[in-house]
Amino acid sequence: MTVYDALALIAVLRGIPKNRVKEEVHNYIDALELHNYTYTTISHLEPKEVTRLHFLAAVIGAPPVIILDEFTAYQKYSVRRAMYSIIHNLRKRGHAVILSSSNVESHMPVTNRLAILFDGTIYDIDYIDNLVARNSDPGYTVVVHLKNEVKVERMFSFYFQNFIINDVNEVLVNIQILDSDLNWAKIFQRMETLQAENHHIVYSYVISAVPIDYIYNSILSTEGSESGLATSIFTKYFKKTIKSPTAATLDKLKQFDKRYYITKLKDLPWSVIFHR
Repeated sequence: MTVYDALALIAVLRGIPKNRVKEEVHNYIDALELHNYTYTTISHLEPKEVTRLHFLAAVIGAPPVIILDEFTAYQKYSVRRAMYSIIHNLRKRGHAVILSSSNVESHMPVTNRLAILFDGTIYDIDYIDNLVARNSDPGYTVVVHLKNEVKVERMFSFYFQNFIINDVNEVLVNIQILDSDLNWAKIFQRMETLQAENHHIVYSYVISAVPIDYIYNSILSTEGSESGLATSIFTKYFKKTIKSPTAATLDKLKQFDKRYYITKLKDLPWSVIFHR
């Protein structure tokens, strides 16, 4: 069966009038840049073209519920953009769209709620902002590039009531702003005022919040180590060969001081990361 025949069959089964099928199928094929494969047998398609075909098979005819799994994997930007546009229009018309992906950030423009899966079960589910607030430190992280030495705490106290200095070096300061009345608009407004009134001291600044991908990976890392998931995977195949080191062997290992916790954003060595 060719690409066109498969999509035309699905379109008819989903109730598209026969006199509209050809136009509808060609519109979708052109949108995802499959026009060179319109009459190609499906078994002769490359994997990335098969992924596009699966996407079209899911959305053509606009079913009430659409489930997609890793549909943007290895697709070029123009194709991903077309996919997101189709999903956005379906959502606006009231269709339920469920996306499964290991890359959360890329689907944010068409997502309003997120479920984090761990070990086959839903670990947490909520609106994006609520998930970020629940699984990260409060407030906003501000990194300021300074021109000259200054009493940072005194300078920030004129603009913010509650903040913590995470890290400071010669030209950079990392601060966690904790004022409860802030949103993105307000914190940018205050930082613009701070920079304008201290232009001889402040060169530039960056404001960030914990990205959802970071939270997702942190949860997987923490829960995986606590549940012993990594151990169970290895012992399943190498149970007879794995041997635990003796206490004497462990005592000979050189200990390293634990300075930073890489699963906590505010504990990262900012002065190293941002200093050029």
